[in-house]
Amino acid sequence: MKTILTCLMAAAFALAAAGAPAPRGKAPSKAVVMPESVFVMPRTPAQGRDPFFPDSMRPYEAEAKPSATVREVERSDLVVRSIVNSKTPLTIINDVTFGAGDAAVVTTPNGQKVEIRCLAIDPRRRTVLVTANGQRMVLVFSSKP
Repeated sequence: MKTILTCLMAAAFALAAAGAPAPRGKAPSKAVVMPESVFVMPRTPAQGRDPFFPDSMRPYEAEAKPSATVREVERSDLVVRSIVNSKTPLTIINDVTFGAGDAAVVTTPNGQKVEIRCLAIDPRRRTVLVTANGQRMVLVFSSKP
């Protein structure tokens, strides 16, 4: 029993000495450099896979999205139906109500789905600043049908 206890104590002292800081006046012999972690997104299943969802095709679909052609939104496709001047101004664009900072998907008259984010509403000038599918544009309210 005593030999086991002395062996454990010797091991504890050895571990404590190994982790102890260097004595003053002596510089450490080597600076520890941490390697930089680099991850490259695979473009095909042969290059790699998601370790949590190995059968998922999501990493490879993300590469295809930017190359997809998105039809540019024309100003005439987005119609400001009304602007309400209240404490927090509201506007209706293609039958969807927006406040400043709101985002929603609207349908244009030709059936195209457009993601709109309302950035600002100016009731005095009767204008609405939006981004539509990433395009920034100013829409003007007109009471004419």
